[in-house]
Amino acid sequence: MIEVSSLHRSFRDKFVLRNINLTLAPNDFIYLEGPNGAGKTTLFRILSSLMKPTSGDVIVNGKSIFQNKNCYSWRKQVAYLPADDNVFLPSLTGRQNIVTFCRFFGMTEKETLNRIKQLEEFFPLANSMETKYGSASSGMKQKIKIAFAFTRSAEVYLLDEPFRSLDTQTRSQFLNLIAVRSKGKAVMYTEHGDKNLLDLTTRTLCLEHGGIS
Repeated sequence: MIEVSSLHRSFRDKFVLRNINLTLAPNDFIYLEGPNGAGKTTLFRILSSLMKPTSGDVIVNGKSIFQNKNCYSWRKQVAYLPADDNVFLPSLTGRQNIVTFCRFFGMTEKETLNRIKQLEEFFPLANSMETKYGSASSGMKQKIKIAFAFTRSAEVYLLDEPFRSLDTQTRSQFLNLIAVRSKGKAVMYTEHGDKNLLDLTTRTLCLEHGGIS
């Protein structure tokens, strides 16, 4: 169970998030809606411990995820799919990037490559995996980010605009992957998919003017 308690985040003198309180548990599939600039990405970065709140806390099993020892342990449990494309090394291929960054989560190269191969049961990845990230199209970059997020055995998936730049066929294939991998996990996403994704959604939260309703 993840408990977000009285969470605030400001940049200089401007508050982006105000008094956010929510829970996220296994089998939750939450759509986080809200206009651009509402703070959805900021909330995801905090939930993944990549950014600290100005005040308040995120508690997992009674402990703050921002304590030094808990931070590394928590990052192994959460998979964050960012909307931003500038997340990997441009000179490395998709496969090389995933292998490199999965090492930070304690995964061996052999284990990572086996997991990538398993993902290819859902949609083709060969072209994306062999292309240098800096030369990849937007759709390829999205596939690489998806592969990185779902290569790991996470308990929580934070999907920021997960269908960005995907064609219709890949979008459908990715929906199948989400449906399979989300069982028993906690998922929060920021973009309306289609009816299939909405059918998985257990509740909707609206983030606007810094608060959740």
